[in-house]
Amino acid sequence: MTADWNPGRDRIWLSFFSVCTLPGCLLLLMLACDSGGGDPRSGRPEGQTGELSSPTDSGLATGSNPSDFAVLKRVADGDTLEAIWKGKKIRVRMHGVDAPELNQPFGPESRQCLENLLSSQRFSLQIEYRDPYGRSVATLLDAKGKDLNAELVERGCAWAFRRYSKRYVPREKVARDSKAGLWGVANPVPPWEWRKR
Repeated sequence: MTADWNPGRDRIWLSFFSVCTLPGCLLLLMLACDSGGGDPRSGRPEGQTGELSSPTDSGLATGSNPSDFAVLKRVADGDTLEAIWKGKKIRVRMHGVDAPELNQPFGPESRQCLENLLSSQRFSLQIEYRDPYGRSVATLLDAKGKDLNAELVERGCAWAFRRYSKRYVPREKVARDSKAGLWGVANPVPPWEWRKR
C-alpha cells in the first residue's frame, strides 16, 4: 500500500466505503491496495510474497536486450517446455498453471495450444524458482511484456494452479464462462486429481 494521499481518488474511496457493505468494502480495499504494489493480504512488499505482479519486477528489462528472449526448442506438454535462454538449454515449468496430462482428455490439445502460443513469437522468462525436478518455474512474457501463462489459462488450455498461485483464477473464470478449450469438454478433470489415479 502506498502512503501517498491522493485527495481526488481517496475522497471517492472514502465516500464509497461509507455506504457499501462490509464484504464489498473489503473487496474494494483489496483492489485499491493491489494497485499500489505489495501483497494486500499480508502487507508485505512485492518480492516477499513468492509472486511477482508485473513483468519488470524480476529485474528483467523485457525486450531491451535480444539475449533476454528465449528460443523454443520443444513443448513437452501443456505447461512444460525446453528452451534456449541466455545461451543455455533450460527446462521450464510454467508458474501458476496446470495443464492436462498428455494421457488425459484434452492433454494433446493443451500441448498443441502451448506450442501454437510460443512458436509464433519471441518470449522471455521471469524465473520464479527452481522445482525439485530441476526445472525453472517461470512466467513467460511476450515481447511487449504480456503474461503468456495468463493467456494459456484464458484460452482454456490449462487450469489456474491455485496450490501455487491465485494470480490466474480470474482468467480461468473467463475461460469457464465462455467454455473455451477444455471447458468445452464434459466434466474436465483437473490434472492434480488425474495424477492421483
